[in-house]
Amino acid sequence: MRSYWLDSCHELLGRNTRILANYERRTLLRLAREAVTARVNTRAFLGAEVSISRSGGAFVTLRTAEVLRGCIGHIEPARPLVDIVCQVAAAAASEGPRFPALSQTELAEL
Repeated sequence: MRSYWLDSCHELLGRNTRILANYERRTLLRLAREAVTARVNTRAFLGAEVSISRSGGAFVTLRTAEVLRGCIGHIEPARPLVDIVCQVAAAAASEGPRFPALSQTELAEL
C-alpha cells in the first residue's frame, strides 16, 4: 500500500520530485524538535548546517499523547526545506490560531 501511494505521489507531482531519504527525514525531525524546544524556552534557534539543500514546502503536526496540539504548514517551495521545516515547527508550537502555545511541561510528551 505505501509503495503504491509513493508511486502515485511521484506521478501527481512530476518526475523531478524526490522522496526524502531516511537520514534526511531524521535530520529534519531532529531540527524541528530543536526549533520547537527553542521557541517554547523563548530562546533563539540558530539552526544547523545540513546537506539538505532542496527547496520545498512542509506541514508540521504536533501531538501530545495522540492529541493534536498544533499544526501549521507552508506549501510554497520558495526557500530551503530545512528553513521551512524549522519555521513551521516553531510556529506550530506557539502561533497556531486554534491552540494555545505549547508549554515546557508538554515538550517531553511530543
